[in-house]
Amino acid sequence: MVKENVKIELVIWITLIQIDMKCLRILMTLKLKPLTIFSSVFSQENDCDFSTLPPKQILHTMPSVIFTDNDILERLQRLKITKSPGVDKLHPRILFELRHEIVYIL
Repeated sequence: MVKENVKIELVIWITLIQIDMKCLRILMTLKLKPLTIFSSVFSQENDCDFSTLPPKQILHTMPSVIFTDNDILERLQRLKITKSPGVDKLHPRILFELRHEIVYIL
């Protein structure tokens, strides 16, 4: 399943690259510079004309947050190992099984 998804993504990327190359060849045959076409679509702004912002006074400071090894170990022990991996693509079962080894790293 994972290999099939990787193959599909690879095919999509190759197709997109081929489409970009075809567009570039068309622009070259029309003797148009790609930068000229893109600059006609996007505006160019002056880099030096930014107004300075007034300084802002900080009213509340964030308190110090301290995590101990026991706090991290307790959280890792409460992981639901039947859940799907998160955005970091790490399965909770892996974190749960390695909790004693990674508690000091975290």
